[in-house]
Amino acid sequence: MALLKLGDWDPDVFYKFRDIILNQVPTYGHKLRNDLCRGIPRVWVNHYTLDKDKDVAFEIGRFYYGIRDYANALEFYSISSSSVSLVTSGVPLFYSCGLHQALTHCLRRLFPRCLAQVGKHHVTSHNMGLCFYSMGQFPQALVKFEESLGLNKDYEKASSWREKVLQELAMGAAPKLQVTERVLVVDDDSSADEGI
Repeated sequence: MALLKLGDWDPDVFYKFRDIILNQVPTYGHKLRNDLCRGIPRVWVNHYTLDKDKDVAFEIGRFYYGIRDYANALEFYSISSSSVSLVTSGVPLFYSCGLHQALTHCLRRLFPRCLAQVGKHHVTSHNMGLCFYSMGQFPQALVKFEESLGLNKDYEKASSWREKVLQELAMGAAPKLQVTERVLVVDDDSSADEGI
């Protein structure tokens, strides 16, 4: 946490320590969690492209999912899976994530070489499905799990969640959400298991 503050919430520092932050956030005290919740948006404000394979928006989405802020998680997963990501050659680009689409559209027209293709990924779609499921929005969850399977038909996690949602929709089950102390673990492009 001290490194993040000292580095003014630098995206590279966040990216390097993301797994430690995500794994330990459930054990953090109230003050430390609040500091993270206030600071993580600065990581995005300070965003600059680190490397083609370092998806900071995806990792911020994982953070928000881990603290059960599903709306913000969906926002950052959407940014991660958008067709473009802003590339600024190491210069921070200051903008609000709510303005991301408009700014991207303008930059695409004015500076086409400042944009790099990112695109959809089956894990991001799966994680978006988990967010919708956790919010009790089963139809949207189903769409995202099917999208994930469309991108990778062999992705078992999306397949099992799709079946679970289909069963619940078929039974007409209302979403049963309970707030517990258990934090769900969001897939990080590896083989992490979800806690649902």
